[in-house]
Amino acid sequence: MPTDEGLIILMRRLLVAALVLVVLGTAYPAAASSGGQTDLINRIDRVTAVARRPLDPQLSPEAFRERVERRLALIDAVLADARMVAEGEVQEGIPILARVPALPADEVFSEIPGVGLVADDGAGLAELQGHIDRSTHLRAAVRELRVARDALRLEIGLIALYDDLGRSCPVAGPVRFEDTWGADRGWRGHKGVDMVADDGTPLVAVERGVVVQAGWHWAGGNGLYVIGDLTGDVFYYAHLSDLADGIRAGTPVEAGTLLGWVGTTGNADIPHLHLGWMPGTGKVDLAHLDNAYELMVSLCG
Repeated sequence: MPTDEGLIILMRRLLVAALVLVVLGTAYPAAASSGGQTDLINRIDRVTAVARRPLDPQLSPEAFRERVERRLALIDAVLADARMVAEGEVQEGIPILARVPALPADEVFSEIPGVGLVADDGAGLAELQGHIDRSTHLRAAVRELRVARDALRLEIGLIALYDDLGRSCPVAGPVRFEDTWGADRGWRGHKGVDMVADDGTPLVAVERGVVVQAGWHWAGGNGLYVIGDLTGDVFYYAHLSDLADGIRAGTPVEAGTLLGWVGTTGNADIPHLHLGWMPGTGKVDLAHLDNAYELMVSLCG
C-alpha cells in the first residue's frame, strides 16, 4: 500500500494531469477555425497571466517547486496547441504563413503590410490578410508565454529553453564563431554573428517558416531572410556562394531545409555565414537586430 507521503505525491501528479487534460480537451477542437485561433490566443493570455502571478514567498521549497511545476505543465500544454496550429495540421486546412505562391524571382509583388509576405494579386492578398493578422497575434502571445515560462524555469534552477521549437543550427557542418556583436567594422558596428565554416558548407533554415526576401546585396552578397511561423523571428543569411534551387520569396521551409551554401560573396574576406537575428519582429526590421550569439551556442554547441 502507498504511504501517506506517496498518496500525497500521487494526488499532486493526478491534479497536474487533470489540469493538462482540461487545457488539451478545450484546445484541440477550438483550433480548427478562425474563432478557435482567437480562443487559443485568449487562453494563452490567461495562462501567461497565471504564470506571472507572484508566488507566496512563505511557501516551503517543496511547495514552491510544486506550484512552479504545475504552472509549467499548463504552459507546455498550451504551447503544444500553438505549435499544432502553427504547423497547419488544422486551421481551415491552410498552413499558417505558408500559403504563399511560388513566384518568379524577377516579378514585382505586393507586400502584406507589417509582415513582409507576398502574393501575386489582390485576391491573394485579401485571402491571406485576415489569416496573417491572427497568426501575428498568435506569435506575439506565444512569445510572451515563452518569456514567462523561462522566468519560471529560472525560479527553480532550470535553464531557458532556446531550442524548444525544434530549431536547427543554420550551418550544417563544422563551424566556429565568437560573440562579436557591436565590434567595429570600419563604417559600422557589427550587427550579427559571423559563423566561419568551409566554403560550400550547407546552410539550412533555423526553424519552420517562409523566405520573405532573397537576392543580391552589394555588402551581403547572395542573401535571404526567413521568418519563423510561430516565433515571428526573422533570420538574415549573408555571403552565400549560391541559393539552393527553389529558394526565393514566398518559399515555405522547414527547420533544416537547405537554403544555400557558405561563400564569400559581397564584402566577405573569408568563407562564413553572417547571421542576423530580428526576434519577434514579424517582418524584416533592421532597426531591431539583436545578438544571436547565445541562441547559436544553444543550437550549434
